[in-house]
Amino acid sequence: MKKAIALLAAVVMLTGCSSKNSGETFATINGNVVTEAEYMLYLDEAADNFEAIGGADIWATDFDGVSAEQTAKEMALNSMLTIKISAMKADEYGFELTEEELATVKTDVANFVGSHGSGQTDIKLVETIMLDKAKYNKIRESTYANYTPSDAELQEYFTEYYDSYEDMYTQYALDTVLVESVEKGEELIKRFGAGEDFKTLAKEYETDASVKEEGFGVRLYKAELENTFATSVDLEVGDITPVLSLGEEHYVMVLTEKIIPTEEEVKGFIRDEYAYYEQQAIFDGEYEKWYADCTVEVNNELYSSITINK
Repeated sequence: MKKAIALLAAVVMLTGCSSKNSGETFATINGNVVTEAEYMLYLDEAADNFEAIGGADIWATDFDGVSAEQTAKEMALNSMLTIKISAMKADEYGFELTEEELATVKTDVANFVGSHGSGQTDIKLVETIMLDKAKYNKIRESTYANYTPSDAELQEYFTEYYDSYEDMYTQYALDTVLVESVEKGEELIKRFGAGEDFKTLAKEYETDASVKEEGFGVRLYKAELENTFATSVDLEVGDITPVLSLGEEHYVMVLTEKIIPTEEEVKGFIRDEYAYYEQQAIFDGEYEKWYADCTVEVNNELYSSITINK
């Protein structure tokens, strides 16, 4: 079924990346070789994340004059370096993974192989990456283990951002229809505006046979809806959206319930996100020192030759 609209809410085809995908040296970190194949797995992950956010059309987008492909390649490279350098530092400091953490690594490897196919996967390489990520998470958390935001910091943040967080975390319950085209969606909207019942119209216009009779509903935060479709959507109960497009899929939705978070809930969201960004800043400061102490060499000719197949 092609109607997963929750969180990032996009069902997308995995993006393939063209290269020889070999054991050729892609980079070295303090003399330790990182192969092209390892970088390609990071690039696949970055490409998947791009498409999950912006659909297949994301590859036609420029980011401040830089192509989406080049941006994804740079993100994959930075992610790989951050994880590998952090994992090396974890080894240097004597961090050891617990049995529970090792079990999680094993599960992550199995899930990856299950979704990509064992015949197409270098399992040893996947194990290496998952172990590196576990070590990265462990040492990252250690850098801010003693950090707690002060009441004064939080109160200032509450005062400045309360209204925007209340808006972002307002929950929308929506009945949705996956329509054939933008034109069909606009036709549905016009008929709804003339007084026709949405559920009746949904049965007529829905293109997903698996939900055509019973309908399809989602519940998500307002910010999730807006981020998924890259547009502002302010609704009251009974309002209908314009046609919302995600790649080649086009949706029309009606708001059936709107839940505004309580003050306690809003403050919880703010507290969690404020702490996250402060923790990230603490880690970033430590990582910059680790990176400065490393000798990193990237095979720029190979890096330049790698492309993402759109």
